[in-house]
Amino acid sequence: MKSRSMMVGLAGAVVLAAALMSLDAGAEEAKPPVDPGKFKDKVTLFYLHGSFDGGSVMIRDARFEQVHDRWFVTGTSPDAGDPDDWARDSEAGIDWQRVESFYVFTEEQFQQQVFEGPGAI
Repeated sequence: MKSRSMMVGLAGAVVLAAALMSLDAGAEEAKPPVDPGKFKDKVTLFYLHGSFDGGSVMIRDARFEQVHDRWFVTGTSPDAGDPDDWARDSEAGIDWQRVESFYVFTEEQFQQQVFEGPGAI
């Protein structure tokens, strides 16, 4: 009887150890799809798949945030010189899976492109 209790206890310990090991492996933080340093102090233009008008979104200081198993690019919508732009200086976010391509600009390049006109770079 004593050896049976010991076997049950040992089996329980093995199951508990396996469960704890799997939790620890899942606790490892997932890495963003792109090095976040690439976007620091930059303005990035993202072109999105499936948008109505060939949609693009500009985000300043883009960073990645994971929501469950999906990655989002978040940051601040920059002032693109349009006084009627209601999204200016607001928080923006896009689903990384919808990104087709992106262009990263320094602040100076962005200012030249927006305020001095296309081709100024």
